[in-house]
Amino acid sequence: MKVYVKCSPHLTLQDSQKDTLIITLIDAKINIHKDSFYCSFDHELLSKLKSFFLLRRKSLTYKFLVSGQEKQLKCPMLKFPGRKNVALWPSIKLPNRKYPIYVYIYAAALYLSSKISMREAALRTRQKFGLESFSHSTLSRVLKKLSLNIYDILPTVVPAPPSSPFVERAHWSVAQVLRHKKLLSLIEPVLIKGNEIAFCSMLNYNFFNRTQKFLL
Repeated sequence: MKVYVKCSPHLTLQDSQKDTLIITLIDAKINIHKDSFYCSFDHELLSKLKSFFLLRRKSLTYKFLVSGQEKQLKCPMLKFPGRKNVALWPSIKLPNRKYPIYVYIYAAALYLSSKISMREAALRTRQKFGLESFSHSTLSRVLKKLSLNIYDILPTVVPAPPSSPFVERAHWSVAQVLRHKKLLSLIEPVLIKGNEIAFCSMLNYNFFNRTQKFLL
């Protein structure tokens, strides 16, 4: 799968490897098969940055868990005024989260469209993506964060006629029902097999460009 590459606005955040890190989110070539994974940056983009002496020799490496296996995600670094730390991240990545973006979005969509508990939704998410751990408490926090961001997500997605039923819970307030129903209509494409990576990466990328913050 090849997704177009375009540099985003910058975002500054705290990072465990550096005191502060400036992030430029981009879309990259991403592919996940049963036995292989790659997430690489566009060579043309990197060559262009190098030709303008904007690419540093050093890079940052992060742990990244895919299909139950720990990978090393190597992020190129850019030269920036004041020698600040600027990293290029693929839009599949989230700060301070060990799983790709689509794992979290899928779990939320599965729960909102199924008559199952959060524990069961978390279990099915672990099974689908081969994860050692993904808890119902993580799903609860993801759902809350996505619901709070609903009106920022709206302009980044073109809602499609729903194909999955929205399942309301008795303990939800009227406001929660409205937010969760709208949220499902926006993230439902993640439930389409083979669409998880492309949809969620682009969603995170567009959301970042609009708000200069990450979905989660």
